[in-house]
Amino acid sequence: MTITTHHPRRPVVRTTVRQKSTSAVARRAGKAPLLPPTARAAGLIFWLLTAINFLNYLDRIIFVAVGPDLKAAFHLGDGQVGITASAFLLVYTLAALPLGLLADRGSRTKIIAVGVALWSLATWYTAIAHTFAELFVGRAVLGIGEASYVPAGAALLAAYFPAARRAEIMSRWGASTLVGTAVGFVAGGVIAQHFGWRLAFILCGPPGLALAWLMWRAKDRQAYDEADRQTAHATPTGKKPSGKPTRSVLQTLAGAYAQVRTVLRSRTVLVTILLQALGLFATTPALIFIPIYLKAHYHLTTQTTALLAGGVLIPAGVLGTLLGGWLADRLGQRFPGGRMWAVVIGFAGAAPLFIVAFLAQNLLVLLALAFVAVAFMNMYSGPLNAIAQDVVPITVRASALAVIMTAAHLLGDVQSPTLVGALADRMAGHNVAHALVLCGGPALVLAALLALVAVRIYAAELAAPHDASTTGGG
Repeated sequence: MTITTHHPRRPVVRTTVRQKSTSAVARRAGKAPLLPPTARAAGLIFWLLTAINFLNYLDRIIFVAVGPDLKAAFHLGDGQVGITASAFLLVYTLAALPLGLLADRGSRTKIIAVGVALWSLATWYTAIAHTFAELFVGRAVLGIGEASYVPAGAALLAAYFPAARRAEIMSRWGASTLVGTAVGFVAGGVIAQHFGWRLAFILCGPPGLALAWLMWRAKDRQAYDEADRQTAHATPTGKKPSGKPTRSVLQTLAGAYAQVRTVLRSRTVLVTILLQALGLFATTPALIFIPIYLKAHYHLTTQTTALLAGGVLIPAGVLGTLLGGWLADRLGQRFPGGRMWAVVIGFAGAAPLFIVAFLAQNLLVLLALAFVAVAFMNMYSGPLNAIAQDVVPITVRASALAVIMTAAHLLGDVQSPTLVGALADRMAGHNVAHALVLCGGPALVLAALLALVAVRIYAAELAAPHDASTTGGG
């Protein structure tokens, strides 16, 4: 029997006999039944995480937007620009795994808050850098702060929203990265042109500290509903610390190893790592070197370069991200493993457009093709995040994102900016566009083929009986 109840601020809650029995168990154990969050609470968490995600990418992209000015101020070559970007990505990648594991054992809101405060202070430090070494250190420390956010943030969203809406919510959340990227391009370029590049970094600090304070005060939540909580307590990986001091470092390491091993049991997670890595291998160096290429090849000002890059990224990136999430959830409801088809479409559409765009000599042709390519290239992120949340136990959701981030960045874009920069320095005319095509084109083609194979892997894992209690995607 199903009973439907309404609450003015809560989504409709359907209580089944099974749910009532688990609630009774919870009451007998001395724990109040867990109800879905109110619409207001879920909305507040979503918008706070979205604002932080926006600032995350704005702080990150300011460096790219003022890249031409930094090259002049610090007398850098393309290879040094690539190495500095790789330093940020390497630290960001290595810090993501321990911070993600910690997020499944402690307070996700507190971990996010500390990370936001740290990256805001690192951005301020970059503003006072006067040597290449100081610039390098500032960008590396930024990676530690930003690494705390994505695994904990994705798990927190999964705890506040039902599985049926997961790809859509993750994609809406992900769209803020594109808005932050675009605003970072535009604001960074305009400020650098008229007031100097240092002011661009100085202005990014206060908003981050304010958002860190709000997140510190926000309420964490371990599960969406009572059934999730019962599953978590029934899962060996769901054991939470008892409040007593940890008996040894070895036990802590053993627990972390168990979390990672649980995540990597999933074949879908393994293929998701490879898909993320291929996407990052192509997109990150393109993002870093586009302003430098436009300014050098078409002799544009820093402001014009930033405005053009932002003008392409804002509508195209947001369009692709939202379309990817919407399409993934719709296909997931109609076909087994349907969410992965959105990833196939994204990579397959991006590959030829990416190659032709950077081989084009006409600026208008380049921008038009890049617009459509960017839209396709941003379709995969939200669906892949949702897919990962679908196939792992709810007690290791943050750990799953941390493992995927760490492996994907190490295999993907930790080395690709340095590779593209070094390749461009050795090419006739320092043509960074050709270097991007040689590195990014094959990666996108391979990603499209791998995603096609991954459809069946994901569908089979969702259908496996042992995953029924911990997955909810399609």
